[in-house]
Amino acid sequence: MYGNISTAPDHVRELRLTLLANDYEPVAVAGKAPVSSGWQSRGPTADSVAAEIDNFPEALNTGLRTGGLVGVDIDLLDPEEAASAQALAEQELGPTPFVRVGQKGMLLCYANAEPLRKITVASRDGAKVEILGVGQQFVAYGDHPATGEPYRWTGSAEPAASAAWELPPVSPDQIRALADRLANWLRERHADVKVSGDMGRSPAEAVQVLPHRNLPPLPPEEIRARLYACDPDCERDQWRNLIAALRATPCSDPEFDACALAEQWSTTASRDFGDDPAQAAHRVFETMPPRHGGLRSGSFIRMTDDAGYSGPTVAHSGSPIPANGQPYPRPKSAAELAFGDFPRPAFAWDRFILQRHVNLLYGDGGTGKTLLAEHIACAVAAGRELFGFETVQMPVLLVLAEDDDGETKARLEAICRALGLNLPDLPLSIWCLPGWDLNLAHIRDDGSYTGGPFMEPLRAELERIGPCLLILDTVTDIAALDETKRPPVNALCKVILAGLCREFGATVLVNAHPSKAAMADGSDYAGSTAWNNAVRNRLSFKRPDAKSRRRLLEVAKANYGEPTELELYLIGPALVTMAEIAEDRASEREAVWEVVRDLIAAGVDIVRGNGAGQKPRDVAEAIHERLSIRLDAKQVLDHLNALERAGRLAYEKGGNGKRGQRAGFRLP
Repeated sequence: MYGNISTAPDHVRELRLTLLANDYEPVAVAGKAPVSSGWQSRGPTADSVAAEIDNFPEALNTGLRTGGLVGVDIDLLDPEEAASAQALAEQELGPTPFVRVGQKGMLLCYANAEPLRKITVASRDGAKVEILGVGQQFVAYGDHPATGEPYRWTGSAEPAASAAWELPPVSPDQIRALADRLANWLRERHADVKVSGDMGRSPAEAVQVLPHRNLPPLPPEEIRARLYACDPDCERDQWRNLIAALRATPCSDPEFDACALAEQWSTTASRDFGDDPAQAAHRVFETMPPRHGGLRSGSFIRMTDDAGYSGPTVAHSGSPIPANGQPYPRPKSAAELAFGDFPRPAFAWDRFILQRHVNLLYGDGGTGKTLLAEHIACAVAAGRELFGFETVQMPVLLVLAEDDDGETKARLEAICRALGLNLPDLPLSIWCLPGWDLNLAHIRDDGSYTGGPFMEPLRAELERIGPCLLILDTVTDIAALDETKRPPVNALCKVILAGLCREFGATVLVNAHPSKAAMADGSDYAGSTAWNNAVRNRLSFKRPDAKSRRRLLEVAKANYGEPTELELYLIGPALVTMAEIAEDRASEREAVWEVVRDLIAAGVDIVRGNGAGQKPRDVAEAIHERLSIRLDAKQVLDHLNALERAGRLAYEKGGNGKRGQRAGFRLP
């Protein structure tokens, strides 16, 4: 058996060729992230396996591409829950001898002749089972990036010793039935369990399988009054969303015809639908899936409240319904708390970003906080450590209000090169929206609020992606509020953004600008002290000197961790640590280039030796002053000559046919 094979390159090459011969599709993986572009669509060959070993010597973990191979990944911390989920899976799909164990839970392997896309069953508190399909992979051999322990195959078969045709066969219907059973089973144990992915359902079937958990059934008169509080002449997207949310709303009268109500309401509009209004409403009602569009019963309450509905609201079995349309959970007894399994807050990026919480990142304009957020995005998407600190791998949604696609592409490509990642392979969604209204809410001074135009599109995207890291750049773009008043700040951080954490399992990082007064007194935030009090984790990103490329990332508030400070350097388009510069001559040369370029641009002459101008020893002092990197004159001269050979610098001799021409390095 191959359970604890060596990760030496020759052994990895032999393993991958064996897997290929056994009719699997091996993938070169660093940690948990594939490193080769096109791995999702390109079938491996003996030549491509050899090339990956040569081109990516650090990628010594081996994944298997899924599709025809199905991986039921039971990602549950509680061993008893994981064992119960395994038993349920084997009841539905049959037993399998192919069982892989990693840090927690287990992964079961089957064969499916009609490949599906991934199906995810996940709860708000992180319990998750993924049924991996087309375009996915799992690590089959190598070491777990968090524990350093090898992945193990604990059954009587494994891919390196058993051909793919020996996998137990299953059908799409069996896989989807398993997802439904897992969802119902998890709902007995966890809050807000969702099913997403390739369930192959019509909208009507989706409503039956995904029950309404936000609200008790509303009386028909309240549903009708709420809908008629809304203007049918609203924007078309809002009209469609209202009908979709109406469809998702349960009614206490089983004979209530919500579709007919939508048709009647739409006929009162004066605008042109391009069709009969009732037929247009009927078509939207039948074809727009409320859950997969990110809309449900809570959305109907919120949207109609925002439209001005002020009538009675049904209570939820004694639990009032707050402004976000979700019922309050009941209190837990001391025994429930004592004997329940409630994990402590964890970090998505160790010491710096709390998982499933709202995190604030403050930095002055031009400091590079967006660039830092993009580094975090790439590292978390890949599950790769960043600046020496571990990350938890998860999908990432990056929302940028200021940078367009071109600038963002150039930055992310440069960051991926610096981190050794391949941008197309990352589970990273980039939403560049300069010039768009990204307002999530208009928050009044008393903390009450009205939903903004970007709330529903964002919720729909979070619904699609599932638990992820959500980066919002910047806070002034996502909410209209008075930043100096406590109630609106609390509403944004504790209700609106924290609501996204609770509902979608999101980890939220919001970029913000400190005020001048805050930068002067060192508090490094803006407006009310509520910004500091409303979150459990706040970061500060500073430039100690206006001329310096040195940056300081500080955990300015840490309720669940230790205060930490990280020294970084902006070298080219990437941030690096001093240790990375010291270990990598190419990074050292980039550091020299950055300082030399700035000096030349400022009109400073830099010469090799004799002559008027800055000598290599002078440049070494400038490098130390700006970057705290200690180089001697010879090292600087070696780098200058190398930059000249590379065509990045040119050297002109004194005179050079021009009166008054001084010797020195020039930018080409």
